[in-house]
Amino acid sequence: MASIYAGLLLFLFRNIYISNPENWFQRITANRKPFLCISGAIISILLFIWMFTYWGNHGFGDSARIPIGYGIAIENINWSDHGYISNVEVLAGRRLEMTKFKVNGGTLVGNLDSWFDSYQNQYFSLDLESRKLTEFKYESDFNHFAGLNSLPKANELESFEENYRNYWSGWRLVFLP
Repeated sequence: MASIYAGLLLFLFRNIYISNPENWFQRITANRKPFLCISGAIISILLFIWMFTYWGNHGFGDSARIPIGYGIAIENINWSDHGYISNVEVLAGRRLEMTKFKVNGGTLVGNLDSWFDSYQNQYFSLDLESRKLTEFKYESDFNHFAGLNSLPKANELESFEENYRNYWSGWRLVFLP
C-alpha cells in the first residue's frame, strides 16, 4: 500500500513541478527511484505506527476490532457472530457480548447474546461516555426505549461483520496497512 501512496506522491510532485518548474519539487523528484524508496519507507513506517493507535487498530491475526469511541472497542475473534466489549460488564457480572448492534451518536444498542453464558435480559443500551448500561428483558421494552430516544430498534441492528465493513470502508480503508 505504501508503494502505491509513494507513486501517487511522485505523480503529484511531478505535476506540481510541470506547472512551476523553479521550486523545490524539482530537486526532490529529480531521481525517481530514491524518491520512491524513501517516501515508500516513510509512508510504511507511518502506516505501521497508525495501526497501533486506538483508531487505527482493526484487529491482528484472527481478531477484528471496531473502535466506537470513548476508549471502547467491540472485538471479535475468528470472525464469529459474537462481538464483545471486555471492559463493560452486564448486570450478571459478565462481559458484554452481542450478535447484533448499532452505534448511534454516543450510544451503543444491541442484543445480549453469548456463546457460553445466558443473560437474564435480551437487549441493552450503553451510553459510551458515562458507560451507563441499561438492560431490557423484552424486545418491546427495548423498542419503546429506542423510539423515545431516537435510537435504532431491534429490527435495525446489524451483525458484527456488517458493522465492521461499514466502519472500515470509505476513507478509513485508505489507512489500512
